[in-house]
Amino acid sequence: MSPMIYFLKTVSICFLVLITIHRVNGQLVLKYKVTKANIQSTYSLAINQAQALSAWIETENPKPVGNDPNFVENPNQSKDQMFKDFKTRTIYCDYRILQGSFFLRDSTGLFRWSLVDSTRTIIGYNCLMAKTTFRGRNFTVFYTRDIPVADGPWKFNGLPGLILYAFANDGREKYIFECLNVEKRTEDLSVRFNSYLKAKPKGKEFETWDRFKVSVDEYVRRYVKRIKSSHEADGDTGYTATIRVANFIEVFDPALQKTGVTFDY
Repeated sequence: MSPMIYFLKTVSICFLVLITIHRVNGQLVLKYKVTKANIQSTYSLAINQAQALSAWIETENPKPVGNDPNFVENPNQSKDQMFKDFKTRTIYCDYRILQGSFFLRDSTGLFRWSLVDSTRTIIGYNCLMAKTTFRGRNFTVFYTRDIPVADGPWKFNGLPGLILYAFANDGREKYIFECLNVEKRTEDLSVRFNSYLKAKPKGKEFETWDRFKVSVDEYVRRYVKRIKSSHEADGDTGYTATIRVANFIEVFDPALQKTGVTFDY
């Protein structure tokens, strides 16, 4: 077996996307099975090259991985949505953390890829390996040049081909994106994208990553304070509690996501 060879290659994402828009006709829609730690659901990735837009949409409610007696499905749970606007090199998405809503504006040029001399066949496509470290996790992905679109599931983009598989394992949680099928379909993504932007509640803004982390920290402090005040008002004191959130791909608050935030009341 030949040794794996790592090398870095810097690519202008704007230049690459403009090229691939002209090499692939029509719109692609891909279905992915996504595992986030202990939950699993399906997503669709719709790519409209002519509009330089892609939409990452959750298509079913999450279910537990394996038999989890503590899991309670919420039929009214809102589904994840994310949009990449390659004309402005911007990613728009939102997060629900401890009942709070947060809106994030990212750049498409976030990833620095190491291309690897390793291959795999995924749903009939020849794929090449690449690796990256991004916001607290190490990802391995497989992309295919047979579909020359510099996009992929979730926020992934910037490789010379479509990403069909991505994986991260930090020893405690696994995050897996596995493409199940690819088809062509026509849809005006700009309508869906504009509806998403207009649906943002008044008073909420799409924040940068750094500002988003500050907003989460401030919200968690208020959240803990409300819990403590509520219990103290009821005379229910003398206890220790820990809150922890899971199933988020990025690490935005190591304490809250890994060990949990512990407080007395």
